[in-house]
Amino acid sequence: MPTINIPDKICPHCGDTRWYYLAKRNIYTCRKLIDERNNKWIKSNIDHFREKKREYYHTKVDKAENYRKARERFLKDPDKVRKYERIEKVKEKRKQYRILNAEKVRKWTKEHKTRGRKTLSNLYLKQIIIQHTDLVFKDVPQDLVEMKRNQILLKRKIKNNDNKEKQHSN
Repeated sequence: MPTINIPDKICPHCGDTRWYYLAKRNIYTCRKLIDERNNKWIKSNIDHFREKKREYYHTKVDKAENYRKARERFLKDPDKVRKYERIEKVKEKRKQYRILNAEKVRKWTKEHKTRGRKTLSNLYLKQIIIQHTDLVFKDVPQDLVEMKRNQILLKRKIKNNDNKEKQHSN
């Protein structure tokens, strides 16, 4: 789960503004409190913790084997193979188009990003939120997107007011 900053909400435990979002319960909890509890549990149950860790790494090997078996079953079904081949052909055609029309694709991408920046689209805001982090799009809740949108709108208003004041003073 992601750790997010909620600037107007201060934690009674540590006094920080970093919160850990628990999606199952739909609540925010103190990041430091969770870390303290986890570390305390690990120290008191170190053998159990190590055993669980060993089990996890052994299941990773099993997952690779299960993936290989599933792939073999998949290849035996001709309908699935044809569908997969069609998807791969489409991907290859798209890739070739991007290579042959690089300037057109670059121009379209620039226009799309400009439009997203002007309208503050959800996609644009999620890209801003997850850049330089390990998060992916599905980790970003809609509430966070709305907060980011409000933050950017506020910054734009402040910047516009500063520019107007400079123009009036000149």
